Amino acid sequence: MSTCIRRRLLSASLGVAFIAASNLPAQQTGAGQPDAATVFTADAVTRTAKAIDYQAQGGKTKVVFDGSALAKAASGEAKVESKGAGAQVEAEFSRLPDPQRFSAEYLTYVLWAIAPDGRVVNLGELRRDKMGEANLTTTSELQVFGMVVTAEPYYAVRMPSDVIVAEIDLTKGPKGQVPFIDTKYELLKRGAYEKLADPLGLSLDLKSTPLDLYQARNALAIAVSVGANEYALDALKRAEASLDMTNSPMMAKGRKKERIALARSAVLLAEDARAQTVDLIAKKREPATR
Repeated sequence: MSTCIRRRLLSASLGVAFIAASNLPAQQTGAGQPDAATVFTADAVTRTAKAIDYQAQGGKTKVVFDGSALAKAASGEAKVESKGAGAQVEAEFSRLPDPQRFSAEYLTYVLWAIAPDGRVVNLGELRRDKMGEANLTTTSELQVFGMVVTAEPYYAVRMPSDVIVAEIDLTKGPKGQVPFIDTKYELLKRGAYEKLADPLGLSLDLKSTPLDLYQARNALAIAVSVGANEYALDALKRAEASLDMTNSPMMAKGRKKERIALARSAVLLAEDARAQTVDLIAKKREPATR
């Protein structure tokens, strides 16, 4: 097995630990947690998708999404336009269920691009409104890719969960002969994030606390659970500081946008800490080469 594959599999197994977000300060979430490397592991699962060659299609290509068995009422469409070395994606979805319907730790949705080699790329968050609708305009460096929508604990995850709620149905478009490639990709097995979940569930109070703050708490808890306080302490402290600032006196009423910006920054910093941690652990476990 190659070094690259070993790291990828270890990242998948270490990156799934989860401590349900609570009202505790971020720095308390990891207190007393056992070794993530020996306790909190989960298998990745493999799924097949069809990667469409949008450059060969030319112009704007419309694709249709159908809801999965987990969200049969969900639907959507995306217009993909090949541009230069990449593509622009305009996607909109309707009748997306509350992600917490699947488990308390899921807070949002992410649209993923799947490359022919199985690589997955987070295209961005699909923030569902009260009517179950969400839209996203984004770009991809890929020209050939498939797409799926998954429920996630926070918007900046780097590997999709297998809670797929929508995927492309090629029987409904695009029109004409569609050049595509069958590709296999990996997802985190369902239930991976709930191993450490609060048995009472996560109750959201979105009137007083923006969803972004809950996502930040999730991201910090996951980073701590895999050992970021040992392997990526600086990045973790920056994430904690950013989240702590959202509750500071200077972030009083009327500064919602600033609180959200700080929370989203905390998510990115926590995800960096998690990624650094699993990479360092993977390198540490690699057999010495001569």
